[in-house]
Amino acid sequence: MTYKIKILRYLLVFVGLTIGIPVLFAVLKSLFGLDLGSGGASIIPVMIAAMVEGQGFAKIEKRRPENKEAWNISLRLAGLGLIPTFILSAIFFAATPSLHVYATNLLFTIGLIAIVGAVFVLLSRIFFSLGAKGVVRASEKARK
Repeated sequence: MTYKIKILRYLLVFVGLTIGIPVLFAVLKSLFGLDLGSGGASIIPVMIAAMVEGQGFAKIEKRRPENKEAWNISLRLAGLGLIPTFILSAIFFAATPSLHVYATNLLFTIGLIAIVGAVFVLLSRIFFSLGAKGVVRASEKARK
């Protein structure tokens, strides 16, 4: 495998969306009364950042990733996504006194890391492959 993850691109997309989506939802709510916020919005950054990375893979490699490759890259992408997620979460927990009881509970913290990590891995795997698949299909159509 010759592909190297573009760490800066991934983190810029991931962190930009992690911060930008709640800001966008707050603006839409204040201007138009639209309440689009939900827990599901927190997975959008993982999905889009992995898809962008999958597109980058297909543009460089000119193919879809093999299954083992896709899992390997997805594990690394999930790890990259967990770093800013837990930094931002730690800041949020520290700034919210009512949540201190959860932050100091070791079992809760370990459980949360395991659940978020598993979700990140699965979403990264699915959307990395989808991003690569889209680019490969588009290039095949362009050749016809």
